[in-house]
Amino acid sequence: MVNGLPILDAHLRWPGCELFVMGGLAALQVGPVSRNLRGAQIASDLIVDALTKPTIALSRAVT
Repeated sequence: MVNGLPILDAHLRWPGCELFVMGGLAALQVGPVSRNLRGAQIASDLIVDALTKPTIALSRAVT
């Protein structure tokens, strides 16, 4: 956390899990536009890549 904002990976995913964030919480990665429509478009493009490309998905251990 930096000043109350989470440090996310390149696809706006919370470290260690499949939780994606947008809006103000993604401000460190998206920039100052994160709270408006352009920021939502940028964030959704990053998240869609992580959801549709299996090479970007987190590996899941099968137990």
